[in-house]
Amino acid sequence: MDRKRNKRIASLTAEVDSFNAQVPVGTLVAYWRGARAGEPSGRGKIHHAATIIGNHTAVTWIEGCSGAIALTHVQVLDESLAQSGDTTSGTQQTPADPDDSAGNRSPHLR
Repeated sequence: MDRKRNKRIASLTAEVDSFNAQVPVGTLVAYWRGARAGEPSGRGKIHHAATIIGNHTAVTWIEGCSGAIALTHVQVLDESLAQSGDTTSGTQQTPADPDDSAGNRSPHLR
């Protein structure tokens, strides 16, 4: 059981690290409170870096939104990030996942 839990937490940690590297605090996003379908529940700027809550969900906090929003329910609206995938402003883009040699971006930037 511990191996399964550790693997899940490692996966969530990688998701959080990737999100934080590509979507800095202050980035404009849309978010869905329920199922990610239809129009977003709202829009706002990320005001706290992503973390894991309850050892089961990768989340971030958005200005004007009470509570945390799962990263799977967030979409970047900042055009410069969405188009380039580069959040480092002028430095070389690094892949979202160290094992992703193709440089594919996080699903949050699609």
